Amino acid sequence: MGYFEHPYISNSDIKAFLKSQGKGFEDPENLQLIFDFGSYFHSSILEPHLAPGELLKPEDVALAHKMRDTFWKDPLLRYFVTSDDFHREKAFHEKEVRVGPYKVKLKCKCDGVRLRTKTFLELKGLNVGSEKEFREALVRYEYDQAAAHYMLTGDFDRGIIVGISKRNPKLLWKWFVKRHDEWYNQGEQKLIDDLAIIREFSPEDVRLVA
Repeated sequence: MGYFEHPYISNSDIKAFLKSQGKGFEDPENLQLIFDFGSYFHSSILEPHLAPGELLKPEDVALAHKMRDTFWKDPLLRYFVTSDDFHREKAFHEKEVRVGPYKVKLKCKCDGVRLRTKTFLELKGLNVGSEKEFREALVRYEYDQAAAHYMLTGDFDRGIIVGISKRNPKLLWKWFVKRHDEWYNQGEQKLIDDLAIIREFSPEDVRLVA
């Protein structure tokens, strides 16, 4: 069974359900173009043999390559992804997870992980031009909740969210999260709140711990 066919609940599943209930943010009109570019951008760094770029305009391929080059110029990131315990596109869906007062079968697929240090890596190509805008995007797209979801599901102690600018591909920012720091706790509470809504419709999927 493939990751997307696995019946456990992903962060994307939660957001899709909330959107169906009139909650959360709306998808942009050019969602497919954003998805195609993001897939190529990720693959060009982590799985270059899977990045033909046939669906993109030449200028978009060139932009993704500039963003890729910026990633590889960062010493910490280069060390992270070339470590012998690094795994690309790693999926987790092995167990039921305790989230606040609930037990729920969650799944996640991280861009990259280091198993020995229990650290996940997420890559984001963002239409931002400053660190301030990068931090605003972290809030707007609720990456704190995604980070908590990954850390609970994959049993990570820490994570790195990397943002590279589409406006100026030489700009890169890193956001570090640790389990139980303020940002993680904020994201976990959002996850708990969303699971409470899902439980109203599907209590068998979100069990209240006695």
